Amino acid sequence: MAFRRFQSRIIVVFMGLFFLVLAAMLAAVDRVNTQHARAQISESLNIGGRAFVRLFDARSERLMEGVRILAGDFALRGAVATRDRDTILSALANHGARIGANVGMLVSLDNLLLVNTLQPQAAPAPFPFTRLTEIAQLNGQAGSIVFLGDRMFQLVVVPVYAPDPIAWVAMGFRVDEKLVQELRTITSAHVSFLRADPDTGEWSVVATTLPPELRDGLQQQLPSNVIGRNEPFALNLADGEYETRVLPLAAEDDSPVVAVLQQSLDEALAPFYHLRLLLIALTGGGLLVSLAGSVVLARRVTKPVAVLAESARAIGQGRYDHRVELRQQDELGELAGTINHMAQGIAEREGRIRYLAYHDELTGLPNRVSLEEHLQPLAERAGTAADDSRDGGGTTPGTGEVERRREQPPRAAPGAAADDKVGLLVMALDRFNDINHTLGFQVGDRVLQHV
Repeated sequence: MAFRRFQSRIIVVFMGLFFLVLAAMLAAVDRVNTQHARAQISESLNIGGRAFVRLFDARSERLMEGVRILAGDFALRGAVATRDRDTILSALANHGARIGANVGMLVSLDNLLLVNTLQPQAAPAPFPFTRLTEIAQLNGQAGSIVFLGDRMFQLVVVPVYAPDPIAWVAMGFRVDEKLVQELRTITSAHVSFLRADPDTGEWSVVATTLPPELRDGLQQQLPSNVIGRNEPFALNLADGEYETRVLPLAAEDDSPVVAVLQQSLDEALAPFYHLRLLLIALTGGGLLVSLAGSVVLARRVTKPVAVLAESARAIGQGRYDHRVELRQQDELGELAGTINHMAQGIAEREGRIRYLAYHDELTGLPNRVSLEEHLQPLAERAGTAADDSRDGGGTTPGTGEVERRREQPPRAAPGAAADDKVGLLVMALDRFNDINHTLGFQVGDRVLQHV
C-alpha cells in the first residue's frame, strides 16, 4: 500500500498536523466571532430597549399634551355641556387628526361612552376601561395599552373641566405595522407586539416587522413565562437564531402584552463571514504550500534513506566495496560515514577470518583445509580420467587389481596437462616434542617458523 512508504507517511503526517492546526484556528476564530456578535447584539438590544421605552413614553406624553389642549378647548366644553354630539364628534376628529391620533372618545363621569370616532353612529355604551378614569380622577391623567376589538391602542384619558370635571376625553394611537416600522428604524431591531391569551397563555402577534414566515415561529417559540426576563435570550426561528429581549407593557385587561425586540445572529455575523471565507481561502492556500513543502521535504529525507538502504542491502549481500556517497552535514551524513566505516571494518574482519581459515597462524603457510581445497578439483579430474580409461578396456578389474590401485597413487590420465601433475612433500621434525618440553613452546614456535 502507498502509506507503507516512508515518504507517503511523512506527507500525510505533516498535512494532517497542519490541517488540525488550521481547523483549530478556524474553530477558535469562529467561536470568538460568535461570542463577540452575541455580546454586540445583547448591548444593542439593551440600548434599543431603553430607546423603545423613551420613545413610547414620549408618544404617550405627546398624546397626553394634545388631549389636555383638546380638553381645554372652549368649544368642546360648551358642546359637552350641551351634549351636542355632532360638535363633540367633529372636535375629536379634527384635533385627533392634528396630533395623529387614531381614535377619540368622550366619556361621561358615570363611565358612559358617549362619542367614539371609530363608531360615530353607535349609541352610548359603558366605557370598558373604568380603571383609567379612576386613575385620571386621582392623578389628573392616565394612560395604558388597550384593545378595541382585535386592534391595539396606546390610550390616554384626561378630565374636561368647566371648572369642575364634567367628562373624560380619551384619545389613542393605534399600535400597527406603521408604528413598529418607525420603532425598528430607531432601535435597529425587529419590533413585535404580542398579546397572551388569558386562558391558554398562547401568544398572538398584534404587529411585527418580522417577515410573515417568521410570525408563527415567534408565537410558538416565545415562552409563556417570558415576562420578567431582564436579559436577552436566544430564540430559534425558521431562518436562524435571534437574540431576543422582552419588554412588558401595561395593559387594561387580563391579557399580558409585551414588546419584543430581536436581532438576527446571522445578520450580526455577516461581516465576520467575509473574514471566515478569507481564512478558509488562506487555509486552502496554506494546505497547498504545506503539501508542496511536505513533498520536497519527504523527498530530501527519503532519498538519502534510500541510498543508505541500498548500501545496507549491498553489505548484506557481501559487497563491502560499495560506498555511500552523501554530502550532507547532518545526522544522515554521519550515518553514511558510519556505514562506510562499518563496511570497511567488516571487510577487514572477513579477510582476516578467511586468511585464518586457510593459513596457519604461526607460520603463515597454507593449512590442510587450503591444501584439500586445492587438491580436490585436481583429484576429481584425475579420478574421472582414470575411470574413463578403465571403462574403455572392456574388462572388469578383479579384487587384487582394485587393491593394488588403491595402494598406488593416482596417475594422470592420458592426455592430461602437465599442470595437473601434483607432487606432495611431507616433512617431519624428529624430537620436536623434546624441544617444546625442554626449551619451551616459544622456542618450538621459532623453530617451526625458521624451518
